[in-house]
Amino acid sequence: MKVLRSPSNPKPHTFPMEASAITIGNFDGCHRGHQELIAKVRARANGQGYSSLCLTFDPNPKQFFKPDRQVGKLFQSQQKLRALAELGLDYTVIQEFNQHFSQLKPYEFYQMLLKQSLRARAIVVGHDFRFGKGREGTTEVLQKLAEADGCVVDVVEPQDWKGQVISSSAIRSYLQERELQKARDLLGRPYLLEGPVVSGKKLGRQLGFPTANILTQDQLLPGLGVYAGFVVVNKEPSIFKIPAERKPCILNIGKRPTVPGAEPSVTTEVHILTDGIGPDALYDETLGVYLTHFVRMEQKFDSLDELKNQIAADCRQARSMLATL
Repeated sequence: MKVLRSPSNPKPHTFPMEASAITIGNFDGCHRGHQELIAKVRARANGQGYSSLCLTFDPNPKQFFKPDRQVGKLFQSQQKLRALAELGLDYTVIQEFNQHFSQLKPYEFYQMLLKQSLRARAIVVGHDFRFGKGREGTTEVLQKLAEADGCVVDVVEPQDWKGQVISSSAIRSYLQERELQKARDLLGRPYLLEGPVVSGKKLGRQLGFPTANILTQDQLLPGLGVYAGFVVVNKEPSIFKIPAERKPCILNIGKRPTVPGAEPSVTTEVHILTDGIGPDALYDETLGVYLTHFVRMEQKFDSLDELKNQIAADCRQARSMLATL
């Protein structure tokens, strides 16, 4: 997949595609609903010989208009691009979203960007898609504009999984509530946290359970607690498939309330459940952690010995959970 960037003032014939089938949106998490849009785009493209294309925005329009609003992202920016590539698209176009672009009227958005720049011949959008200044453009407006050019518009109705409407907001809620299986059902994959290994207090090795601290930036953390999953040492782990070289692990997301003098900030610590890789060997590496099970809530113990015994129990429970996968 080729990644292209579009300026805030799109120009005609900027990009190499002769004709394209396009889907448009933020695609945070690339959940099952997003996957349905992309599958339809690929079907349109394959059937007509078009290039398949995803149009997304930087920054997210919601973030642009409400910069103080903190919404945890299900994807880091590079994760989204890897996911779109894994789903088989030919191109992703990242549209610069700024004040100038936000003032384009629906007609201008369609003519300048979709028609002249990206050469859209088929467009696939969700039922709640809006575009142009003040979100004035609706799916009905898009269909009317496209019809004059012989461009097909497919509007995809809300997708559900076992009776639950699929949405990024529902997935965020499930993760914060530690409902990993429900989040996984809607995502169509385990939730993946990624980050570089950074230096920590090295308390874990004193307790007999050495940990690697990972710095997770610009990505939603699930609710505080202990989790089981699989870790891979890879700068670009697969989004949709846990690699074969995975290692079982437990992950603690918390403020370490039992540790004297611990800082109140949240840390993310990984303990690998098999021998062979110590945390010192992981510095400057990037870890990907696929979260599969919730083990227990974070809690404060009366002593470090009590904490050590609980960690040992957590490891036993995690191994049992992961043995079935």
